Amino acid sequence: NMSRCCAPRPIFLLLSLSHLLCASGAPEHAVAGTHAGAEDGRGAGICVDTDGQDSSSNCFDDSTAAAARTGSTNLNIILQEGARALMEEKDFPRAISIFDDITLQNSDWDEMAVVQRFKGMALAQLGDGSKALWCFKNAMMLANTYPGKQKLQQLEANGYEIFAAETSRMVQMAARNFWDKINEMLGKQTMPDANLLYSTAQMAHGIGKVKEAIFLNDMLLKMEPNHGGARLLEVMMDLADVNESKEDVRRLRQVVQNYELLPWDAALAWGTLAGLECAISQISNKCLSAWLKTFECATSLSPIEKDIATKGVVNAANIMLKQQRPVEEVRKLGERAVRLGLLNDPLQLPGELVRGVSHSAWREDAKNWKAVRHLEKNFDVIREEVLAAYESGAVTRDAVLETENLSIAGQWRELEIISNGIAKPRAWRLLPRTVGIVMALRDGNTMVMGGSKVSLMEPGTVVRPHTGRTNARLRIHMGISIPDGAFIRVNNETRTWTEGRCTVIDDSYVHEVWHNGDEKRIVLIVDIWHPELDLERRVESLTDPPVLEMYRSMLKDPKMVLEMQGVPKAIIPDRFISEQDD
Repeated sequence: NMSRCCAPRPIFLLLSLSHLLCASGAPEHAVAGTHAGAEDGRGAGICVDTDGQDSSSNCFDDSTAAAARTGSTNLNIILQEGARALMEEKDFPRAISIFDDITLQNSDWDEMAVVQRFKGMALAQLGDGSKALWCFKNAMMLANTYPGKQKLQQLEANGYEIFAAETSRMVQMAARNFWDKINEMLGKQTMPDANLLYSTAQMAHGIGKVKEAIFLNDMLLKMEPNHGGARLLEVMMDLADVNESKEDVRRLRQVVQNYELLPWDAALAWGTLAGLECAISQISNKCLSAWLKTFECATSLSPIEKDIATKGVVNAANIMLKQQRPVEEVRKLGERAVRLGLLNDPLQLPGELVRGVSHSAWREDAKNWKAVRHLEKNFDVIREEVLAAYESGAVTRDAVLETENLSIAGQWRELEIISNGIAKPRAWRLLPRTVGIVMALRDGNTMVMGGSKVSLMEPGTVVRPHTGRTNARLRIHMGISIPDGAFIRVNNETRTWTEGRCTVIDDSYVHEVWHNGDEKRIVLIVDIWHPELDLERRVESLTDPPVLEMYRSMLKDPKMVLEMQGVPKAIIPDRFISEQDD
């Protein structure tokens, strides 16, 4: 396998302009009227030159002021030294060395987006458009994180939006400058080098100039038929035009197995292949192998491509769980990710990881949460109604078998109350008082990445180890009927439930359930928002537009939304309870 994370091939970017992110410009000899100090990043120590005048001295004033506002540190001083080497001294190799030193000292620094952008500017001035493009992509990826956005917003109002808009403009300018340089060389009967051709093909494709990208890539392949990056871009452009097929998977496999790729190329290529392989079979070894390779290549980068690496390790771990591999094997993989700063805990493996919030498999601090007190206060009402419906056979009749293939023995049924923001008629008709009590929890109604339900488990049931989709939610379990022999393990610890008491878990941790008793186990489950997520961070965690719209509607007027869903007015509570309330 020659798809090593170390060979000199540039990044492919099969992304829209907003995701392509940014590039600074062509090398000095190819860019008219621009200079290293002409790059953007207002308020983050990066200059904006709109009139062609040298703005480097003003840049250092801005950088010094920014350092004063945020507290002068050793890293701030080193950053200014690197900026001076870049903009005043034009010593681009030295500037790159300084920015690399900052990355080695603290790759999690909240100004790392600025560092990566400066490095990209220096690389572009040296003519290495491919590596520059990767650095600029990293800069915007880092700026788009919660700490990165906070830093930009502290430095200037709408700082992130300005940063993003200006970098998009730079992509277009760089593409035009590189394109002009190629035309100039062709006019002189001089063949452009492979790096220039491929950098320009990437940029052209990123800004929607597909014909130009194909033209440049074809020219490159005639020069170097074994150019891994060009072969990869060729496949990726075809994937963008048609529905994926087994032939596409075969071609992409050939690229990653037979051509040398740089780490960023390899990480993105393996990630794309993993998606295609998993579309064929979610538990295949090919799917697992592709995600593991994605993880390995993304972690070989400096700084580590955290988003891709985290996606790789989380998906690989969850496939291993689906294959029913030993949890200890999954833990070892998770431990590697923890050492690299990708995960909080080895067995906390949600598909959507929200960073910067507290994490614990068992929330011992939940006993005074409003949601917990509300449910426990109404336990007698809930228990009476649920058990009456169960004894009549109505709950068993209306509850459905779980649909995620998590149970590997016995029977596990669920009567959904709310699912992803949608109230369920069967529940409100059968359990109107219980539904009204649950609907009073605003942090449950608006939790559009989860729901609430009555969970019924027959003796002999085994639920395999698995994880929840996000750590933005926490899961309340309240015991309604708990016989001996029913257990739940979350992370390393095994417990049982207590009737009338709430147990709160973070189901983004690996967890499993088994029931060795003689009677049915009944638990009320309610998903709520993590209490440390304010409204802004909740919105940030919702990446799917329809889900975000559902959240906003429910937040604005829950009564109206529930009425529109057909919930009887008599069931809808008069007031709603939230941990966000004073």
